[in-house]
Amino acid sequence: MTNFHIALFQVFFSAHYSGEDLVPKFRNGEYWKKVFGPVFIYLNSTMDGTDRQLLWDDAKLQTLTQVESWPYEFPVSEDFQKCDERGSVTGRLLVRDKKTKENSYQAMTWQIKFRVDSVHQTGAYTLRVALASATLSELQVRFNDVMVNLPHFTIRLIGRDNSIARHGIHGLYWLFNIDVQSAWLIQGDNTIYLTQTKSSSPFQGIMYDYIRMEGPPG
Repeated sequence: MTNFHIALFQVFFSAHYSGEDLVPKFRNGEYWKKVFGPVFIYLNSTMDGTDRQLLWDDAKLQTLTQVESWPYEFPVSEDFQKCDERGSVTGRLLVRDKKTKENSYQAMTWQIKFRVDSVHQTGAYTLRVALASATLSELQVRFNDVMVNLPHFTIRLIGRDNSIARHGIHGLYWLFNIDVQSAWLIQGDNTIYLTQTKSSSPFQGIMYDYIRMEGPPG
């Protein structure tokens, strides 16, 4: 019989990827909770310990079983969403990567086109931009004029979570609420220009969570 020990080290909070901004800070009895896990550990063995391929194939089969079982139904915490409480996204994503010369990068501008039937001169318009991640980036927002010298809004330089490079789920969430002046809008077709201006590295960029334009009722 072979004796062995397993050391499992779990780090649920760390400043390694994103800096101190990602470390929760609780003060004055502030209430906060978060669900971690479930954490699954699987151990297998062979009778004589010689056929490692059997162990590997068995581990891969167990992985497929767990993937097909997700999301689990057994957690009892009400904060763990069950299968009927979750959504899914399907489709095809096409990426076309253009470069001005090799090993160089340039700022990108995305356009959002929308129509306004009537502009309320005294009404309140708000653009909400939520980011799931940002790495040494600056997002500039312009309305209906991509060439205007000063952007209507800029978030300045933010982000060090490095999710783009690490393909992780540790991005730091950002939410910006932008007061939109009615003078920036026109009756008919409008365009919002979103420009990420920093482009000295392939890992500089932002990940959007959602973008929402709100206008006065009616």
